[in-house]
Amino acid sequence: GSTCQETRVEIGVSVRGKSVFLLQTGSRDVNNSVMELLILSYACKTSCASRIIAVIPYLPYAKQSKMRKRSSIPAKLVAKLLGKAGVQHLITMDLHTKEIQGFFDMPVDNLRASSFIVQYIQEEIPDFRNSVIVARRPDATKRATSFAERLRLNIAVVHSDDRGESEIDMEDGRYSPPPGAEAERTPRKRDKSLTGLSL
Repeated sequence: GSTCQETRVEIGVSVRGKSVFLLQTGSRDVNNSVMELLILSYACKTSCASRIIAVIPYLPYAKQSKMRKRSSIPAKLVAKLLGKAGVQHLITMDLHTKEIQGFFDMPVDNLRASSFIVQYIQEEIPDFRNSVIVARRPDATKRATSFAERLRLNIAVVHSDDRGESEIDMEDGRYSPPPGAEAERTPRKRDKSLTGLSL
């Protein structure tokens, strides 16, 4: 990076006519990681690389894959940016949702890390038989159950008062009524002195 904090990329060897694998992942400084990958991919594209394959174990912005109220879909934007920068094939792991693959105009290999995680637990954690697999949210139960069955462990599911995704989706701008419509749909309150009802 330069003094103005802009990312600069310089390729030290010729990539003309070659297949290039770019290894990058989401780090703490995720925005710089994305820009670095985009600029590096574009540099390979303009240097006439025959194929550009991005290997991104943790895809940045993958969890922002749904429209929220008065917002956007950042995961889709990242997918389009990678394509425009020259990436022709993406290799990643454990996408937040499989539907994210549809955002890309290129082949996507979504690899699974579960077998390696299970192997690590079995070989590196001596007393793992006394453990419990915990699903932090109800929608993570299916994945937690898969691990629990392979390891022959019990499972626990954490329930909270937070609204689920289905409720949050109702806040999507597409469900918002046109101006003035809410007032028309709201029924007029009856005078409780006439009805004799109490709240």
